[in-house]
Amino acid sequence: MKKTTLILSMLTLLSAPVMVSAGEVSATTTTVSRSLADLQDYVGTYKLKDLPIDKIVVTEQAGKLHYVAGEYEGDFVEVSGKADTYSANNGEATVTFVRNTEGKVASLKLQIPDGTFEGTKEMASAAALTDYVGKYKMSGMDFEFVQLSLKDGQIHFDAGDNKGVFIPVPNQADTFDASGQAVVKFERDAQGKITKIIVDAQGQTFSGVPMAQ
Repeated sequence: MKKTTLILSMLTLLSAPVMVSAGEVSATTTTVSRSLADLQDYVGTYKLKDLPIDKIVVTEQAGKLHYVAGEYEGDFVEVSGKADTYSANNGEATVTFVRNTEGKVASLKLQIPDGTFEGTKEMASAAALTDYVGKYKMSGMDFEFVQLSLKDGQIHFDAGDNKGVFIPVPNQADTFDASGQAVVKFERDAQGKITKIIVDAQGQTFSGVPMAQ
């Protein structure tokens, strides 16, 4: 009888729900990667206020969301259970991307020990960006063409297996960062029309020309 009672007691304990106090629960992170299409939502330059660092540049590199903020650089780690939220700098900072009524990322909130700060996503004028839109025939690269399109105020590139978003390089006209894969520059003629694309990637330089539309 005692043996039966002991077995029943053990089964009851094993099947009972485990109670965890609120103080024992902490935010967790996950390295499960989102699709590249999802990550492109966050790519861009965010202008910060009230901080020594004036901006955060967010790019997609090798399937991860990468950030550069002054002397700080690294990959964001997605925070489990919290939409559009990532940790940075070994958990010392948390970034939450904020979407507008259309569902597009328009800003971010940066939480650090000193407080919470906001950054607004910089958007170049659509009129200026249309200069770059089109198909370019490349020389010496693994792919023959690069297609540039304008979407949500950003230049998107499609070059074979390589896809992403161009991020304007500050204080350098007609120069972009291609999602951390290369630096892209455009040359213009005397009338201001784009005549050439130059791609600097992995220590090599390639060029291409726009095709007639």
